[in-house]
Amino acid sequence: AVTETAALGAALGAMLTLAGTTAAGAVLARTHVTAPTPTSDAAITPVIPLVGSAWASLLAAQALDVVGTVGALTASTAGLVGPTLDDAIVWLAIPGWFIPLAMAFASRTFPLYLRTRLATASAMRSWLGVFVVGMIVDLTGRAGLVTPTIGAVGQVCEGVAFLGWLYALGVWRSRPPLPGRIADPYVRRAEAITGTASEVAILVACTWLAVAGSMLAVGGAASLSGFGPETSRDTVRHAIGAGVMVPLIVGMAIRLLPGFAGDRPDMIGRTSAWVASIAAVGASVLRAGPATVAWLDASGIPLGYPTTGATWLVPAALVGALAIGALWWSLRRSLGW
Repeated sequence: AVTETAALGAALGAMLTLAGTTAAGAVLARTHVTAPTPTSDAAITPVIPLVGSAWASLLAAQALDVVGTVGALTASTAGLVGPTLDDAIVWLAIPGWFIPLAMAFASRTFPLYLRTRLATASAMRSWLGVFVVGMIVDLTGRAGLVTPTIGAVGQVCEGVAFLGWLYALGVWRSRPPLPGRIADPYVRRAEAITGTASEVAILVACTWLAVAGSMLAVGGAASLSGFGPETSRDTVRHAIGAGVMVPLIVGMAIRLLPGFAGDRPDMIGRTSAWVASIAAVGASVLRAGPATVAWLDASGIPLGYPTTGATWLVPAALVGALAIGALWWSLRRSLGW
């Protein structure tokens, strides 16, 4: 009875999740269709393919989740999805959904907050094409539909796309100077303090994306050449999930949410914003760092640090909780709490 109840709950949960995502996607699609036709230089135009690709990947992941959980319900296996299908679901739902969406937001917001040069639409779309091809080839390789060699080509494409997007965003290139000075001294001081805290978290997230891209590209190349170890999929997932998502979301929330709430930038808690930023960076290092060190050791670059991931799980969770708590405290006035 417990097994059947768990299997039924997993299947119903997967169906409800897919229904909610489908409804949200339909609302966005209808908004896009009924809105005035954007001109070629409209802000939304260059990122429409990236956002569309992200939503398609998320819907595909959740559709596969429904298939897997319904199959588990039929077989009464406590709602557990098979390993191959589970791997495809996670890969579609994390890098397949989050990375194109993050790149779309970054291409529009980094020039405002980090003063980077505007990424060209052609570059963002070109790397999206490389990424989508890589995802398709990689997933077919993981499913055993093509040879491991062909699947490795997909990994290389994914990794190169990550690095290509970062280059197009110009995060580490020279930045234009500020066009002027903020007149309000309180806003100017808050912008300098919280803006730096936000930038630290965002740059660390971009660094982890470069690490994840390097892992995929180097691991795929190693599989193709026969020299060197293949990169663990779990290692790459941690680099993207904990390394990129946590500091990027915290860093962007510090800058975006006060404006969304219609509040002044100096209403944000400046000390707590720094605590949130540093804690998010610390959580990303504690969660994704050990696996990355293990990958470097296996690749012939020993660092001499303990790499047992389980040792760092509890500290990573505590520091991550601190990051979220500090972010809430920093934004509590802007969000009306």
